[in-house]
Amino acid sequence: FWSSYRRSGACGRSIAAAPSAAGLRSLRGWCIVTMLQASSFAAHSAEFVADGVSMARLHELAGEVRDSIEIVHTQEYASFLQHYFPAFSKLLSRSAPSPEGAAAPEAAQGEEEASGTGAAAGESKLRKTLLEVLNRLPHNELLRPYVQELMTLCLQVLQVDKEESALICLRIIFDLHKNFRPTLEEHVQPFLQFVCSLYEQVPLAVQDLIKAVDAAREADATAQQAQQAGGGAAAEQAAKEGGAAAAQQQASGGGDGL
Repeated sequence: FWSSYRRSGACGRSIAAAPSAAGLRSLRGWCIVTMLQASSFAAHSAEFVADGVSMARLHELAGEVRDSIEIVHTQEYASFLQHYFPAFSKLLSRSAPSPEGAAAPEAAQGEEEASGTGAAAGESKLRKTLLEVLNRLPHNELLRPYVQELMTLCLQVLQVDKEESALICLRIIFDLHKNFRPTLEEHVQPFLQFVCSLYEQVPLAVQDLIKAVDAAREADATAQQAQQAGGGAAAEQAAKEGGAAAAQQQASGGGDGL
């Protein structure tokens, strides 16, 4: 790497003048791509599905792949797909995070709820990063052997994942249909069924929205009534205190007159 860096002349220029922000980003990307050589694809991708791998490490691995995504525009694209696509597919095929799952026992409910929410957020972030990588894959002949599995995977994630991931899946689906339409006819009907199911759920969504609005209005009205009641009680107390002070002052004035 350093020999190439010196030959490029960047080393001498960096001594003569401070590198620009764009130059630093370019150098950083060069370093990452250099680390993810084809010879390291097997070991690096295997870590995604290794037993006992932590969520923090998964985020680190996914970030390294995303930051070096430009490598898919080189001759290493076929090797990249061979090693990383199965790992990504396995991770995205597992159940989507669901922090609103079954209730935990009362004794440990608070802790499990907090840890479950954190784990779900980490899983959602990981899935989004993996989908961002898949969304940036070039749609050429090297991708064709993976098109069917990628389409099936996106349709699955589209139905169970969060909105951010679902939107990325939609972009992938549209691009796949744009470039590989003749081979994807069998996936048209499942996609249309999913769209129809969304429209069928609109009345329920509207009812839930109306209930939420009504609940918010009731809460506001209750708070306003409590505030008014508190203000009335305060006014009444002030009036009593004012009357007592006036009576005391009058009595004091009468005594002085006597």
